[in-house]
Amino acid sequence: MSHASLPILLEDRSRFDWMRAKYEPVVRAGPTSAIVTHCLRAAPSLESLLKDGSAKWATELRCPKTLFCRVDETSESDQRVEWAPEDVDGDLFVIPGLVAASDLTLQTDVGELSPVWPNDSFSVRRGWWLARGLARRTRTLGQSLLKFHEDRKLPNGQMRIQPDSSTENLRFHVQLARDIWPEHTNRHVQVAALIGALARLKDAFASEEDEPAVAHEIRRRLEAAGIPTWDDTDAYDPARAATAIEPFRPSVKPESNG
Repeated sequence: MSHASLPILLEDRSRFDWMRAKYEPVVRAGPTSAIVTHCLRAAPSLESLLKDGSAKWATELRCPKTLFCRVDETSESDQRVEWAPEDVDGDLFVIPGLVAASDLTLQTDVGELSPVWPNDSFSVRRGWWLARGLARRTRTLGQSLLKFHEDRKLPNGQMRIQPDSSTENLRFHVQLARDIWPEHTNRHVQVAALIGALARLKDAFASEEDEPAVAHEIRRRLEAAGIPTWDDTDAYDPARAATAIEPFRPSVKPESNG
């Protein structure tokens, strides 16, 4: 049987190779590291491969802009992965899963696989993804869209936003006056900048056919939430759109003891 014709357990179940099995990873990402918690359910044959060391949990790190790509493997279901800041420019994606740690035989139990698979035994080579999760950005959509700069020529308290025409990726330069530059990591400042960027979204590309991937993802999220997109010039509200993607979060006030 060819290497391409092997069953794979996908997190989003877009392939129905496995009848009841589920792969349900949780990813918590920070600036230079991520914690991945791997979880298999109703997959005894894959769990047996983990127990005898034939398979290992794995996390792929991929940065399209720098071509950085690495796969870290572990026997532990809680996995920490780290990367150097200089390896990343723009989006970094974390893709968790389960890989063959050596050439192995996948022997499945009756009823584990869909009837489309006539066999219950498969020869698998080292490195094949037995389970594969969705790709997660380590940054939010807003963080991917915005790049902040200090502008000492701007009057105090002001912000200026311009589309970045030097890259094929959708991005906006956010210029902050000197007095508010120290607040560029403040979430309220970032949400305000996102509102301004979404107000200028159509300035950044010519048509829907030229729509960058980030804009397409924003469109998909707004449509799923029932919020008008920039195509509807009368109903589109950049503030509503931005805060649907990155909501304002009120400060938590300490409880009064009085």
